[in-house]
Amino acid sequence: MPAVRPWPGKGPGWPLLGWSGALLLVALGVSVSLIQALFWREPRHARACLPRLSWRLWVPPGGLRWGILLAVSGLGIGVAWALVTPMLVDAGWSLERIGLVMNVLGPLVGVGTAAGTGVLLRLWGRRRLLAMVSAGQGLLLLALLVATTPGFVEAGLVAALLLMFVVYGAQMTVLYTLMMDHADPDAPGAGLTSQYALYYLFTTLWGWGGLQLAESLGVATTTVVGLMLALGFAGALPFLLAARSSPLITETLE
Repeated sequence: MPAVRPWPGKGPGWPLLGWSGALLLVALGVSVSLIQALFWREPRHARACLPRLSWRLWVPPGGLRWGILLAVSGLGIGVAWALVTPMLVDAGWSLERIGLVMNVLGPLVGVGTAAGTGVLLRLWGRRRLLAMVSAGQGLLLLALLVATTPGFVEAGLVAALLLMFVVYGAQMTVLYTLMMDHADPDAPGAGLTSQYALYYLFTTLWGWGGLQLAESLGVATTTVVGLMLALGFAGALPFLLAARSSPLITETLE
């Protein structure tokens, strides 16, 4: 497969609305959540009596191990997400088709997976599902590695795409649940925000690093590196989860 090259971003609505119309549509969609955020106030029982800059508002219970887990848990997804669009461009997909799959069909699969994961959380527990999601990231990168081999079948690439959204939907459901477990009840909004910010920052960095490696080493080699790191994270899970994640909620990870 050729080396990664830059691509312009186009969604499936671009041919119908044009750039101005598509950007306006995106802005309107973002404004809905922005308006909700501006008017949101945490309930009185969840308002901290601590100073605004208190470390307790931003450091979740569980300490260093939980922070490391959040930082590395998105490694596989970050690398896969960064590489998949250049792979689709190199495979000859049109930008409209990429936008349709990546921004419409894929997220629908992710939402369905998230709903199912919510049910499984009650049946199987957090620890088991987190381990399964970690293994799923390795399987996803392995599927992408197969898709970089000469003569790959396009249906295999589509299957890898669907798997990516399945893994992402399941992972975020489990992690959001654990983040809420860790959030201080005196300031749950600040606690959840700080944890997600840490996860998102490092997941973005993993993706950026993957693109830099792919530029010089190629997609296949970068995928192998990501796969090895993802397997390393899965192997480190028993250590990272050795202690209870939160003294606040006794059923955490049970």
